[in-house]
Amino acid sequence: MKRTLVKLISDAPFFSFGICSTLQRHYSFAIYTHCNNYREATNEIIEGDGYASFDNVVVIYHCRSPEHVTQLKRLLTHNKTFPLAVFFSSPHYEMLELAAKRRSISVFDETAGEEELIRGIKEACAGNAYFSDSLGESVVRSLRANGKGPFTSRELDIISLVATGMTLSAVAALLGVSPHTVRNHLANIYEKLGAGNRTSAVVKALEMGIIQGPRSRE
Repeated sequence: MKRTLVKLISDAPFFSFGICSTLQRHYSFAIYTHCNNYREATNEIIEGDGYASFDNVVVIYHCRSPEHVTQLKRLLTHNKTFPLAVFFSSPHYEMLELAAKRRSISVFDETAGEEELIRGIKEACAGNAYFSDSLGESVVRSLRANGKGPFTSRELDIISLVATGMTLSAVAALLGVSPHTVRNHLANIYEKLGAGNRTSAVVKALEMGIIQGPRSRE
């Protein structure tokens, strides 16, 4: 049986207790460590000197504030490919873009249930990327205005996300569809708006009140 270290980084005690209790039902053989000092924990993970005796290291990161975002960016841009599970209290578009470029990652919002949590962590441990459906819904809810305009629900999702500056691959990963599907939806959006490119489509959708831009990227 593999020796697994689960490194939980969170400054929310109730959240930490819930995550550990859930994981221990599925990974009873793992060793669990918890740290509420995000900078210290991030430095320890990046240096990684104390992890040589473990076959697998899983990092669970609870992102709740701008300070947490700074340390998360370091983990997402570091060249190590340890499995990483990230929980967002609210969507952060730059971090979602970085996550979409990484392998061995699972991304959730705080509403993720036990079954989804375990599925996502297993995907990350297998070297795959997993994005929670509920995360995609929370992103779209935070951006979408009223449903004016001749768009389907999926088209509204996509134009809302594109308006944040996210790449097509990041939008596809977040919504759980292929980049080809996103491009097809965008082609329909362009036709309906009379737009020739993404920038023009976003500008027209904003002007028409179909979507609203994010108030803040933090």
